Order: sequence, then structure tokens, then C-alpha cells
Amino acid sequence: MQLPVDFLFYLFLVIAGTGSFIFGKRTLKKYGSLAGAFLTFLATDIVLVIVIFIWFQSAAAEVFMGTIPWVFNMGLALILSLLFFIIVWFWMRWMRKRMVVR
Repeated sequence: MQLPVDFLFYLFLVIAGTGSFIFGKRTLKKYGSLAGAFLTFLATDIVLVIVIFIWFQSAAAEVFMGTIPWVFNMGLALILSLLFFIIVWFWMRWMRKRMVVR
């Protein structure tokens, strides 16, 4: 069964986001530093997203994807990543406040 390249691209983005969030959450619980946990999450996610973008560029060339769909997918992925960064920042702030109260 051959999955479309677009589907794999977004699936890998979800996996990278989930993995880096778990890594940042564990850092927050271990050290209790919001800035350190968010920077750990951010660095991990950026590295994984760059690797996924490099893979997507070669995979899109193999299936002869046009320029407009490629640019659209990259732009949408960047917008979703920025939205995810903002959500994770507020979520980690909430988790940090919850840890201090307990």
C-alpha cells in the first residue's frame, strides 16, 4: 500500500511534534524550568522539522509534485508549527503553575 507523500509529510510532522512535546514535558518535570523545557522542545522540534522538510523535498521530486502544491504544503507546515509552538508555550506555563501549586 503506497501512501501519498502529502499524507506522510503531515504524519511525520505530527510524530515530530508529539515526540518533541514529550521530551520538553519530561524536561519540565525533571528540572522545573519553563524556559529550559520550552527551549528543549523548540530545539528538538526545529531539528526534526528540518529533517522532514529535506525528506519532503526529495520525496516530492520523485513523484513530480508541482511547485505550487510543494510551496503550499511548506507554508501550511510552517504556519501549523508556529501555532503549535504558541500552544505548547501556554500549555507548559499552565503545567508549571500546576506543579508549583502542588
